[in-house]
Amino acid sequence: MFLHGAGTDYARAPGTGEMNLFAKLMQIAHQFSPMNISFPDLRSFVVLAHSGTFHHAAESLAISQPTLTRRIQKLEQTLGVQLFERDTRNVRLTAVGREFLPKAQALLEDLDGSLLSISSMAEKMAGQITVAAVPTAAQFFLPKTLVHFAQKYPRMRVKIVDEPANVVLTSVLSGDADIGLAFGRNLGEGIDFDILMDDPYVMACQPDHPLAEKAQVTWSDLGPYPLIVAGSKNGNRFLIDLHLQNNRSPRKGVYEVQHLSSSLSLVEAGLGISVVSTLLMLMNHNPNIVFRPIVSPTLFRGVGILRKRNGALTPAAQAFYQSLRKVWLDG
Repeated sequence: MFLHGAGTDYARAPGTGEMNLFAKLMQIAHQFSPMNISFPDLRSFVVLAHSGTFHHAAESLAISQPTLTRRIQKLEQTLGVQLFERDTRNVRLTAVGREFLPKAQALLEDLDGSLLSISSMAEKMAGQITVAAVPTAAQFFLPKTLVHFAQKYPRMRVKIVDEPANVVLTSVLSGDADIGLAFGRNLGEGIDFDILMDDPYVMACQPDHPLAEKAQVTWSDLGPYPLIVAGSKNGNRFLIDLHLQNNRSPRKGVYEVQHLSSSLSLVEAGLGISVVSTLLMLMNHNPNIVFRPIVSPTLFRGVGILRKRNGALTPAAQAFYQSLRKVWLDG
């Protein structure tokens, strides 16, 4: 790039001094690849050239003076030339440094222009993505993610379909949804799963319920009390029933709801206790309901992002996937 163009500025070489300068610049042009030069080093050179002191340059770059010194030394070693003359207080460009400065500035301007162009393209990106999610995951993970996504891609439209976990899985596999948010179990080989959090089950009851006096409860502790459970099509139902049976906890006076989130209103009314997810607990701010961890054993379910394996995401879906990871994983 600019390094290979350095020689074209010197078609003549009338004097010995200029011949030495010409030789140095040709050494830069032909012996070193621009790919070996890092842009932070290049930017440090330009800032130092304009500031004249390591102290002011380091402040402008928000780095320490030793870091700036290492960057300049590395650049000089890469180029094989001395770019600055140094004394105890100031630095001055050498002849080679003065000739190199406009080339470095031009390259940095090209880079900055390219980055601005990419940013502009992102702002103009438009389209639609479909996200299938179980209701609790949609309520917990999506609002914050959508705020982040909308700030970067204001013209993008997001369609949210809240469905049971099995429907979310089917939607992603069929391509009806670009991305899914659901639980990481029984997904099969056609799905990639990025876990966002472990989601242990907890017990919900009224504050004056006998189980509320315990710091934690076991599955067998639940047996004597009416239990509000999810319907048979809900993925939680199988796991909860299995653990109740394994711990010989007979259920009595059972109430059945389609979604576990609906069970909390029945708990508040004093109709029984319920086993719900930590996600649901985190979203609940009702002082008339308390939650206790369930142990012996603790039952987890992983909640995360579903993508079709070997299926390329659209640019819009890829951008949303990156927003999910940025907000909840990479932070």
